Amino acid sequence: MIYVIEDDPSVRDAICCLFEELGLRTKTYIDGESFLEGVSPKQSDIVFVDLALPGMNGMDLIRRLSAVTYPPQIVAMTGLPRRDLDQIFPAGNKPRIVRKPLEEKSLLQFVPA
Repeated sequence: MIYVIEDDPSVRDAICCLFEELGLRTKTYIDGESFLEGVSPKQSDIVFVDLALPGMNGMDLIRRLSAVTYPPQIVAMTGLPRRDLDQIFPAGNKPRIVRKPLEEKSLLQFVPA
C-alpha cells in the first residue's frame, strides 16, 4: 500500500492518479493526525509525507513513524533547500527525499516496478 499525506488537494490527487495508473493501491490523507488515527502502516508500505503539513508537521510524523519497531518505507516531499534539511534531520536519520516541484520519475523511483 502507498500512503500519501499531502495537504494540497491537486498535488495529492496527481500523486494518487500516477500510482493508480500503474495498478498500485493508494490511500491519501490531508494531515498527519488523520493518517495516524486511521492507519497502522506495515514495513512493506510506502508513506509519502509532505514536510509542510498543517497541525502535526511532516517532520514530527516521520519521527513517529520511524520510531516503531518495523517502520514503513518513508519518503519526505519538500521544496526546502538541502542545508535546511541537514539541520532538520540529524546525520543518519534523514529519510529518502523527493524534491518539489514533483516530477513523475522522481516519485516512481521509490515504488516497485
